[in-house]
Amino acid sequence: MDTFTKVLFLFIALGGISGFIYAIKQIFDSEADKKDIIESQKIEIINLKTSLNKSNEKLEEKQIELKDKSDSIEKLANDVLNFSKNINTNTDKISELTNEISEITSKTNQVAEIIEIEQRQKGTVKLKRPNSSEFKCYLASNSVILPSTHLEKGVNMSKIFSNFTLDILVKLSKESVLISTILNDKYGNRIIELKDGNWALNKSNNFSINYDDQALEIIDNKGFVVFQVELILNELTFKGIHYGAEQVYIYNDYGIFIIGYESDDFNREFSERAFQINRLFEHVGANYLGKRSNYSVIRKQNKSEETERIKKSNSAYYKDISNKELIKKTNIFIHKIGDLLKVAREKIVSVMDKKNINYEKSITEVNEEIINYYNNSLRSEGMKLRNTYKKKGLNFDKSYYIARCYENPTNHFPDLKSVKSDLENMVNSLVDKKE
Repeated sequence: MDTFTKVLFLFIALGGISGFIYAIKQIFDSEADKKDIIESQKIEIINLKTSLNKSNEKLEEKQIELKDKSDSIEKLANDVLNFSKNINTNTDKISELTNEISEITSKTNQVAEIIEIEQRQKGTVKLKRPNSSEFKCYLASNSVILPSTHLEKGVNMSKIFSNFTLDILVKLSKESVLISTILNDKYGNRIIELKDGNWALNKSNNFSINYDDQALEIIDNKGFVVFQVELILNELTFKGIHYGAEQVYIYNDYGIFIIGYESDDFNREFSERAFQINRLFEHVGANYLGKRSNYSVIRKQNKSEETERIKKSNSAYYKDISNKELIKKTNIFIHKIGDLLKVAREKIVSVMDKKNINYEKSITEVNEEIINYYNNSLRSEGMKLRNTYKKKGLNFDKSYYIARCYENPTNHFPDLKSVKSDLENMVNSLVDKKE
């Protein structure tokens, strides 16, 4: 074997050894890499375990937290349940308490109703006494002036006014105007008894009473005013219905009307006259006691204003007038009264000549027309003349009748004739008197 071949074999042998050595090296390197990988995986697994442990710990914390919340929710649910039970218990107690309150309220209302009914069946009414030396008392269209000293002793209005049979006693106390009377219905049954302001209604009759410190009013079950007294300033006015044995008396602003029970047209005439008395008070609804009607409020205001106006005109007189001029004015006024009386007589004759008419009603209408004319056109002048004569020391007739004729003539012919006669006498007296 030549050298080349040997060398070649040597290189081949060396190459095989190198390959083997490389292969061995690759094996060892591969083992080393495996160990590194395994070690790396071990580290990663340790890290994963650590992370997992941490996650487990957090999960456990969450579980604990959820359990606590769950316990809280369960506790809250139990509390709500218990509270609900308490509410039901309290609701039952409240319901029981409400029922008890309702029963107490019902009993209280019953007591209040009994008291209110009792108040409607008896009580005391005292009209407030004004500071006045005299009182003007009106019954229908009739009137009279009475001094306070007379009323302090007590005055029966039936003794003052003619054609009136109902006893109404008026008496003054220190601070009050006290009324006494007894009212019966059509059948003689007692409606109410008033004695010095103390009143008692018959419980078996359906009548209503209402009042304040200026008025008293009683209505029947049909709404008619059977008795009414009102005090405005020093004016005392009576209106109502008085049942007699055979006839009924209705006294209102237009006069005293007498209607027999056997009258063919009794119901119409009665209703027509009874409805002319307007109510001063309310008689229905809650808390109506002492409550005025709308009509009364307006009328009271107008009446007060009119009374003040009349009061001023009643004190008017002619200042610094000569006797001659006063006589001249008086004669003119006397002629006016004479003319008015002449017109009244002519109207009365005309009524008497007519047939198939209500004579009493027609005469009343004539009288109303005459008196309205006097009040609107002549009254203030008559009062002024009379006051002027009084200032001059002449007061021919000092009676209350004559004084009333000037202020509020109600009998019409007699009253106006008395005014005319009184002034004529004062003129004659003044003629004989020097300036």
